[in-house]
Amino acid sequence: MSAPTPRDAAPAVQRRLEVVAEVEKSLDGVDDLPMPERLARLEEAQRSLQAALNNSAGAGQPPMPGVR
Repeated sequence: MSAPTPRDAAPAVQRRLEVVAEVEKSLDGVDDLPMPERLARLEEAQRSLQAALNNSAGAGQPPMPGVR
């Protein structure tokens, strides 16, 4: 197990905002990509945002106790 980082200690809301910012950054230039790659990038972005908004572990944070 790795040692906790300052990012791991950030409040859940802050971590979600960081995920959203990372997704936005990853979509820079997506309009210039061929359609298959564009679709793959958009699907990945959608999964990341869904995980962040649904508080799932896929958002880079442990789920909050009692929240589904």
